[in-house]
Formats: sequence, C-alpha cells, structure tokens
Amino acid sequence: MYVSSGELTLAEHALAGGRRIKGGAEVRQLNIEADACAGMGIFEDLHNAPSADAFARQLSDSARRFYGTPLQAFLELIVSDKPAAVRRLRAHQDCFLARTIPANCSDEVSRAALRFAIIAAAGELATEWELTGWRPGEAIEASERCFHEWVRARGTKGASDIEAAISQVRSFLGANGASRFQLLNPVQPDIAAERITNRAGFKRLNSDGQTEYLILQETFRTETCAGYSYAAVLRDLDKRGFLVREHPNMTVKPRLPELGSIRVYCIRASILEGDEC
Repeated sequence: MYVSSGELTLAEHALAGGRRIKGGAEVRQLNIEADACAGMGIFEDLHNAPSADAFARQLSDSARRFYGTPLQAFLELIVSDKPAAVRRLRAHQDCFLARTIPANCSDEVSRAALRFAIIAAAGELATEWELTGWRPGEAIEASERCFHEWVRARGTKGASDIEAAISQVRSFLGANGASRFQLLNPVQPDIAAERITNRAGFKRLNSDGQTEYLILQETFRTETCAGYSYAAVLRDLDKRGFLVREHPNMTVKPRLPELGSIRVYCIRASILEGDEC
C-alpha cells in the first residue's frame, strides 16, 4: 500500500505506453482517489486545526516523533494467542464482506473486497485491544467507504481479462466495420472496394439477413485480440453464441475475392447489440 501524488492511475500509465494492465494488477494495486469530498483535500475532519495545511503539518510532525509503538503491541498480542486472534480477524472479515460485496460482481471485485476486509479486520482487532482510540466499527466503516469509492470508479462487472478482451473485440468491429471490412457481393462492387484500406477482413449477410464479420486470422490474433489470448477469446465468443464455426479450430472457409478459399474467424454482428459483459 502506498500514497502517490501522481494524477494518473496505473491503467492510465499503461495506456500512455501503449499497453494495458490485467485484472489481477488492478486488485494488487487498488486505486482510490485521495479527495475526501469534504472541501479539505484528503481530510474529513481537521480536529480544530485552523486549516488543512496546518493539520497536515501537525500530522507530519507527530509522525516523526511518535511511531512504531502501536504496531509492536499489535504484533505481540497476535503472537501471544494466535488462534484467538485469527478467529477474531476472520469474524471481522466476514462482517465486512457480508456488508459490502455487490451481487453478481466479477471475481476481481470479490478479491478486492477481501483486501479491504483484511484492513478493516486489523483495525477492529486493534481497537478491541485498545490500541487505536477509535470507536468499535470505525475501521470497518472507513474501509467500507474506500471500497465503495473504488467500486464507484471501476464498476462491479467487466474489466476481468476475458470481459475486457470481449469488449476489445466489440470496439474493434465497431470502429473498423465500415472502413476495413470489404462487403462480399456488394451492389456496387467498385465503389465498395475503393473504400477499404488496410483490410481486416470481409463482411457478409447470412441466410437470415444478419451481418457476419470474416476476420483474417493474423489480424484477429495481432490486432483484434492484441494483449490477450486469442484462443481464450474464441472460446468465449463461441460460448456466448457470437462465433460461427465449421471446423474444430473455430474457423470457417469461404471463398474470398483475391484470396481464394482460406480459413477466417467469423463473428456475428450481434456482438455489437449492447454490452452484456
């Protein structure tokens, strides 16, 4: 855990370098805005200090003069009766998790809640041992607020690696469907072909009149699924009913202009109809 004066999140730093972070990294480094929304920066209560700046200096001075004693006492009490300490910690964790985990949330959110629960439980146990001067429940409430701030900024669903990958496929088709996919059997072939640059594949209408995107294999692996396992993405697309397949390797083999009969990945345009993940 650390405090940063930077204005960019870990994900934003990664994007600035043309990369992305995995869902697990979001859990290991939970990003929480420092503004307490009380008009005093990171503070909610100045405890009679004349200003937020004065209170910050007061805290800094106190931290240089007094440190370490509560932690030493906390550790001594834990090791003096570890089984009892573990039982109390787990009880506080269970209390926190029962109050905070949203219904149908992603695995990352549940794992993040567990990290907040550990902090809350440690604070409550230290309070029970009269090491903090806080009222009972204060550590849980503080951790709960931080958790809800993190969830508010992130959301409860999506952003797991596979969900982010499916979202990337959706974004790729939405952004390139008109410009990089050549229409098979167009009414005006010459005009349609002139509009295609850096071709990613083709699009066609199936027997039900629904659009299907035929993505070249190399493009799908290096662009559409960039940063993710294309095989895992294909399995999930197939499970969701977005993939058309005629072969065990998840492909179809149509005859395409200039390319002949080659295997491509075929994705239904229904993937663009909403954001179910």
